[in-house]
Amino acid sequence: MLKPLLYCLYMNRVKAFFAGFIPKHISSKAVLGFMNLFSFRIPKSLRERHLKENNENWEATARVVEKNGFLEEQSLMTGITLGNRKASVDACEVMAAYNVLRSLGEMPFFPAL
Repeated sequence: MLKPLLYCLYMNRVKAFFAGFIPKHISSKAVLGFMNLFSFRIPKSLRERHLKENNENWEATARVVEKNGFLEEQSLMTGITLGNRKASVDACEVMAAYNVLRSLGEMPFFPAL
């Protein structure tokens, strides 16, 4: 019983160390540079194809996921693609932006976001 508890305490200290290490010792510029180095670009032709498909699929998707003017049920957004993944698993930030704009009285078009 003591070993799992000690392991848990040790792992919490390790996590806390690394969680604090980056902001204390590595600049934001270095973090962004690292992320940029290990990221990949989606080709323009693929982005344009996704936008075209998303424009075509948005009305049907909106009927399913929009409740009282706001987007809910991200898991049902299978007809929309963001990057290399379906919006059903990769759109929470865009949905949040959409919902904020709606709460401010704007009428955003999700595929354009």
